[in-house]
Amino acid sequence: TSIDQGIAYVLMIAALVLTYLIHPLDASSFYSNFFS
Repeated sequence: TSIDQGIAYVLMIAALVLTYLIHPLDASSFYSNFFS
């Protein structure tokens, strides 16, 4: 359902934010490799 999709989206964003906060260098490398 749309509610489940919304929850999944929020959890995904939260995971990305936590990853960025905990491993900023690793996250930066990941984003650079992912978007380039």
